[in-house]
Amino acid sequence: MALKTTLERLEELETAMSLCLKAQSSGMGDKTHFMVRYRDLSAAYDALKKQYAYEQNTGGIAFNTGIVKK
Repeated sequence: MALKTTLERLEELETAMSLCLKAQSSGMGDKTHFMVRYRDLSAAYDALKKQYAYEQNTGGIAFNTGIVKK
């Protein structure tokens, strides 16, 4: 079993979220009921997005790590 990158895990979670929302929704018109724990899925998605941003150095506070010349 190969280890998956954070980006691959994000893509899989996006696919799972959309499939769950399509398969587990019922209703008519503007009144729709979802039978999925979307809050849990979106929390996992947010955590993966933060991890991916950290890995790509695009998240969090940016520090100047250069050497200061005198």
